[in-house]
Amino acid sequence: MNVDLIYRLIDDAGYWALFIQLGLGLFGLPLPHEIVVMTGGAAASSGLFHPIAAFATIYMGLAVALTVGYSIGRWIGVKLLARLRNKKYNRYIRFTERLMGKYGSFALCISSFFPVVRHLMPILAGTNRMRFKRFALFAYAPALVWTSIYFTIGFQTGDQVQDLWSYISTTGLKWVWLPCVLAAIYVIALLSRKIKAARLWKPNRMERHSFKR
Repeated sequence: MNVDLIYRLIDDAGYWALFIQLGLGLFGLPLPHEIVVMTGGAAASSGLFHPIAAFATIYMGLAVALTVGYSIGRWIGVKLLARLRNKKYNRYIRFTERLMGKYGSFALCISSFFPVVRHLMPILAGTNRMRFKRFALFAYAPALVWTSIYFTIGFQTGDQVQDLWSYISTTGLKWVWLPCVLAAIYVIALLSRKIKAARLWKPNRMERHSFKR
C-alpha cells in the first residue's frame, strides 16, 4: 500500500522523506505526489509531525522540484525532452506542449494538478526561455494552492487517507482537481491584478521630483 510505504519512509527519514520524495520530481519513487502530501497531512494530524513544519517541508520540496525543472529546461531542456520522448513520457510531453500552446503561462497553473505534467511543464517553460519572474508567478502560487488542498484533506481524514485516495483516483479525481485549477487561476488573476495596479501607480521621475519638492 502507498500509505504504508510512505509511513516507513517517514519512520526512517522524518521530514526528509517528504521533502526528498517531492523534490526529486520525476526521479523519485513511483508514488503519486497527491498521496504523499495527504499522508504528510495525516501524519501531522496524528502528532508525528508539527503541522506547520510538515506543510512547509512539503511545499519547499515541491518548489525545489519546480525550480530545478525550470533550470534543467534552460540548460539541457531540448536534449532531455528528446530523450524522454523515446520513453513512457512521450504522451505526457505532447499533452504538456498542447497546454502551453493553448494557454501560455496559465498552463503552469493547470499543470500543477496533473501528475507527471506538473514536472514536465517547468522543463518546457525553461526550454522556451520563459522569464523566471513570470515562471515564479505562475508556478509557485498554484503549487501552494495544490499543497494546501491535499495537505488539508490528509489532515482531516487521518488514517482514512488510503481509502480516500483509492476512491479519488478511481471515481472522483475530476471533482478534486477541477476546483483546484479554478482556485489556482483565481489566485494568479488576483496577483497579476495587484502587480499591474502597482506598476500603474508607480510615479515616474518627474513625479518623484515633484514629491521631493
